[in-house]
Amino acid sequence: MDEDLIVNPPESETPAGTDALAPEELRFWLALWRVPGIGPAAFHHLLHRFGHPREVFTSSVASLQASKLSTVICGYIKNPDWHGVDQDCA
Repeated sequence: MDEDLIVNPPESETPAGTDALAPEELRFWLALWRVPGIGPAAFHHLLHRFGHPREVFTSSVASLQASKLSTVICGYIKNPDWHGVDQDCA
């Protein structure tokens, strides 16, 4: 495999490893990854704008909408599927 084609996000925007994350922090990373309509580019944009997945989920709807997120996506972020996240962690 050509290693020049592998793109790694900046270290400041990725967890050091899942075993380095507290379970509650891992839940926020997984919850953000599970948001329907959030692909890799939007995921990166939200991390850049808010700094951490927890901040995305605790931000206001107005702040989320300022990030060009649809009303549906904002609604999901304000009411994430924690049951699905917990199943992912099991």
